[in-house]
Parts: sequence; structure tokens; C-alpha cells
Amino acid sequence: MGSPTRIDRAPGPRRDRNPFHPILLAAGVAFVMAACSYSVLYIKQLSAGAEASAIAIEQHPWLALFDRHGEMLLVATLAILAVAVLADFLWEHGRSGSVNPQAVIEPDQIQDDSGEP
Repeated sequence: MGSPTRIDRAPGPRRDRNPFHPILLAAGVAFVMAACSYSVLYIKQLSAGAEASAIAIEQHPWLALFDRHGEMLLVATLAILAVAVLADFLWEHGRSGSVNPQAVIEPDQIQDDSGEP
């Protein structure tokens, strides 16, 4: 049995890290937390009576926050997420560069099956 061979990897060109990935992660987590909290609040209000749900919600500060500002928080996190996705898309598009001009074939340069223009 031979010893394992070591593969040396030459460092390639360093790609710039996308600064929007952490923003997307944070905005995604914030949106999921807001949506889940707002859903729990809504289910609590439906399952209990009006007075019982109001007492239960006021006893829990997180649900009280979403009772007062839940819709605004959902819309704000969704807007941040949408802007971050658009910025990420534009960053990746700008980093990829323009279309390779050699990849585009002009109509007068199209060859037939025989290989002649």
C-alpha cells in the first residue's frame, strides 16, 4: 500500500467576497423570526377569547411588541430582504463582467455544415 499523494493546489485568482451575503443571511433570519412571531400572535388571538388573548399577549414582551408593531416589522424586513437580493444580483452581475465578444457570432460569419462560410 502506497502512501497517499499530496495534491498541491496553486492559489488561483482571489475572488472578491460578496458583501451582501451576510446582509441576506441576517435579513432572511429576521424575516423568518418576524413571520413566525406574527403567526404565533395571530394563532393565539384566534384560539383564545379576546380578554384571555390580550392578557397572554401583554404578559409576553415579544408578543406584545408584535401586537403593536408586527405588520410594520414584517414589511420592513421584507423590504430589506428585497433590496439585499437586488443588490446581490447586481453585484454578481457586475462582477461577472460583460458578455464575451468572441462568444457572439455575427450572422455573416455563420458557417454551414461543410465548414465554409
